[in-house]
Amino acid sequence: MHRIFLLPELLIQIVTLLPPSELPTYASVSKHWRETLHLNLPPRLLPLRDAASATPSTATKPETLDRIPQPVSSLAQDILARTTQWMNPGLPLDISDDYYFWHEGAYGNILSALVPFLHPWLGKHVCELIGGLDEMARGEMGICFRTRMSIEEFDGWFARCESETEEGKATMGAYLTRPVTRSMEIYCVEGAEWDQEYRNVLHRHGRRDWQQRCVRVEREKGLRMGDGVEELRSVLNTSKAGADTVEAIQRDVMLEWRFGEAASRMTCFEWFDGTG
Repeated sequence: MHRIFLLPELLIQIVTLLPPSELPTYASVSKHWRETLHLNLPPRLLPLRDAASATPSTATKPETLDRIPQPVSSLAQDILARTTQWMNPGLPLDISDDYYFWHEGAYGNILSALVPFLHPWLGKHVCELIGGLDEMARGEMGICFRTRMSIEEFDGWFARCESETEEGKATMGAYLTRPVTRSMEIYCVEGAEWDQEYRNVLHRHGRRDWQQRCVRVEREKGLRMGDGVEELRSVLNTSKAGADTVEAIQRDVMLEWRFGEAASRMTCFEWFDGTG
């Protein structure tokens, strides 16, 4: 390598003109390049940590997996640190399109890393991470995310879970998250309505209508899919959520799942929410 490429000013000038997706490759060229990029790149361009190794180990017993694996926790710490850099009070505020593109990519990255630690049904339908970076940075599963599915999939979910087949029993008995969480609240953002005659439908304070009703589940030994199904059975009705039209039939059901500490915070995620 020519010594001219060791000049930080030249390296940064070149790198900022290249695709951001290639930054991890540049950072792996040498220790000097990695340190130069880390110290001189603006926050939006710093490559995130690699969470590819954060997949469940087949040699690890699920019951002993008490904390989120370190690569996922480190990724959450990295995003929090980057956010602090963006909001540095000593620098001009730079809430531009670059920030929102970075934010969307960073949250998508950590959500992909989390999927292997969610129940397969949740992992299949999860569409958006809303909050919980502080908890993940501490190695905890106090997260908030949303799932989206068609009405047909939603109605079929209960039928599959309640079947007496081996698949149905395995689905009901599997933990919702790894590490396990002991408390959860489920909200319906759109696509279905609560039957408020059931006592387990709780009324909460919330600025939007969908935030004012939910079910809460707590299990000392950890929450399983069957615990959520038992609470939701018969209390969410898709036929009442709109007129019997093609548009109503084709709409999706979106649920918001708040685990651990996220279940006790009613409206702290509203600024992320674009729904009415």
